[in-house]
Amino acid sequence: PLGISLGFRNSASYERFADGRKLWGALVNTSRSYTRMVLTLLGPLDPSTGAPREPDDDERAELDVVRTRLVHRQIAYVHSLRMHLRGEDPFAQLAEILPAHEVASLKGERNVPSAILQHADEDLRGLWARGWVHAMHLPLFANATIATTDIQGGCERIKSTPLPFSYIVLLLLSANSSAPAVKLTSTSRRVSRNCRSPMRGTKGRSTFSVKMAVGASKAPLAVDRMADSSAPKNITCAH
Repeated sequence: PLGISLGFRNSASYERFADGRKLWGALVNTSRSYTRMVLTLLGPLDPSTGAPREPDDDERAELDVVRTRLVHRQIAYVHSLRMHLRGEDPFAQLAEILPAHEVASLKGERNVPSAILQHADEDLRGLWARGWVHAMHLPLFANATIATTDIQGGCERIKSTPLPFSYIVLLLLSANSSAPAVKLTSTSRRVSRNCRSPMRGTKGRSTFSVKMAVGASKAPLAVDRMADSSAPKNITCAH
């Protein structure tokens, strides 16, 4: 059983790492493509033909500002997603990239990365209405936003889906199979577990703990650490 549990845990951990790495690589590629489209497809159009035209001096200066704003917003999105997944406050980092008024507008949002994408779409819609984005090019920008949203959803899925608790318990029980006494108790340490997964709603809660009453040692072992031969004799694990 211990070998099976270790194999499953190692396999599941590597799959989560590989999946996350693929998603982040896709985000890098999508951001590069989005930036390239902003720099090449965005600009004044001839109203009669719909073809790009040479901007005048005022339009050229404004075009540089618009391109910089869109590219910086994409950079801010990537940083905000990184901190969103880590549970960190993104606003100090965003203040170095975005204008102060835009950072202030994001502070009331529950999902800051999604709010940044919403701002980007609204900005592009305004540019399309102004005649700076061709109607045939607008879906390309929309597809980039959709791909970015899919990537974010994949990253959030990895974060909110823990390894099955039963395998963690089995691993600890197997590692301490020589113990003279093993008992399940709800009084040693109670920790509420609120798993977010498709199989279980966010309101579902279970409270339990596992206690190995084997020796005099009282040192606790967190469930996210791998049990080995040096594990303490008295183990309280909670998830």
